[in-house]
Amino acid sequence: MAKAFIPPKQPSPSQDPNAAIEAKIVLLGDTGVGKTSIALRFTQDTFQTRTTPTIGASFLMKNLVIDEKKIKLQIWDTAGQERFKSLAPMYYRGASAALLIYDVTSPSSFNKVKDWVNELRINVPEDIIMVIVGNKIDKLSDRVKNRTLKPEVGGQDYARSVGASFIETSAKTKEGIEEVFRDIANRLIQNWIQSFNRAKPPEIHYTHGPNVTLTTDHSPKEINDSCCQD
Repeated sequence: MAKAFIPPKQPSPSQDPNAAIEAKIVLLGDTGVGKTSIALRFTQDTFQTRTTPTIGASFLMKNLVIDEKKIKLQIWDTAGQERFKSLAPMYYRGASAALLIYDVTSPSSFNKVKDWVNELRINVPEDIIMVIVGNKIDKLSDRVKNRTLKPEVGGQDYARSVGASFIETSAKTKEGIEEVFRDIANRLIQNWIQSFNRAKPPEIHYTHGPNVTLTTDHSPKEINDSCCQD
């Protein structure tokens, strides 16, 4: 039997305003929902009709730049088989964000997402970013897509109830994949700004004469949303 991959220790965050933001992203969900396909589509822009089931977890990297701020994403694609469930805490521990993925054509896989949400709430800090992802929307026919009550509405309502984001994707057509990780990246930047502001030293005012005051400002520059690049 192949051995599960053991993750390396995570680097400690840096308060250097010029340093890249490094974040661990974990993909959780039932077997066959497309976790590996989403990871490969985002990091390598490839899609395989058949993928080998993940054993333990696999590790991928992706670098982004958003308005000159570098972001290094460590993406952990975990196994969905029940026999690997006990290993999951090893992989989601220390994660900044979790993608909770289900197949929009499989109600049972959506129920598994609820189990993962409950587990994360018990075992990880409250500030972890959670994104519920309804994958494989390419499998829905036009007739189903045009219905007033779509199958994925349940996912959207549930995401709202647990404070998570929600998005529909297709690893096959690439729809929604970039948006998932861009949303996470922007939220990581906002969290970094808040953390940096809490850690920065207070402003120091130097007065030179009655009419001249110099201010030292340690706050980071405002970062706006823009497209991502490798």
